[in-house]
Amino acid sequence: QINNDNVIELRGSKEDYYSKYLNNIIIKTNSKSFLEVGAGELTLAAEVIKSLKKYFLDYSGALDLSLNRLVVGNEFLKNQNLNIDFVVNGNASNLPFPDNSFDIVYTSHCLEQVPHLFVKIVNECSRVAKKYVVLIEPSYELGSEVTKNHIYKKGYVKITSKLLKKLDLSVVFRKKSPVQNYINGSEIIILKKNNNKEESNKKIQFLCPSCKSYLIEKEEKLICTTENYYFDVVSSIPKLNISDKKRL
Repeated sequence: QINNDNVIELRGSKEDYYSKYLNNIIIKTNSKSFLEVGAGELTLAAEVIKSLKKYFLDYSGALDLSLNRLVVGNEFLKNQNLNIDFVVNGNASNLPFPDNSFDIVYTSHCLEQVPHLFVKIVNECSRVAKKYVVLIEPSYELGSEVTKNHIYKKGYVKITSKLLKKLDLSVVFRKKSPVQNYINGSEIIILKKNNNKEESNKKIQFLCPSCKSYLIEKEEKLICTTENYYFDVVSSIPKLNISDKKRL
């Protein structure tokens, strides 16, 4: 479905279209790094990297709660001859990165099923972002009646202007996605950080999700010397959920 409510056949995947939106945002904001939160099997992040073509990125990152999905995603990237610099198994509401680590942090259909964590997750994305947070999520306020009914019945987050005002971010763009899923139509929201005067992080280093201390890498482990815990690295993917920490 498209904005004039005509229904068309979608050729290709929605990732093809979403990656072009993100591509334009990255280039127009002169951004050199991104983090996808809720990255799943890394298919969208891969399309973003491919669609940027010769545009130079300093680094990229992807995080998901499911280790298995990330393992599948890394194999997919390998087969595509693509690379994401930081692939992490972690919780979106407790990101294991320092402040101002990535120019842009984005989500795509990640927040719909966690309405109780929406504000917390977006604020975490804001903390880790240098410039912007971009949300591509199901649209209740701007959506069709079919989409509104679907969101209501599923108990998904209802994104409204009132909800967005709870964030310490400024809405600089908000519009229905030009290409819509008929049942679960999405919108694109670009949020800008307010009064970000802190120095941008120059080097990405993982943080302990529990105490926010820097982790030390040693023998396939990431060690928190503050709390004397360590986190395993499985298939080259750090497992940085609080529930995964182990006593030294």
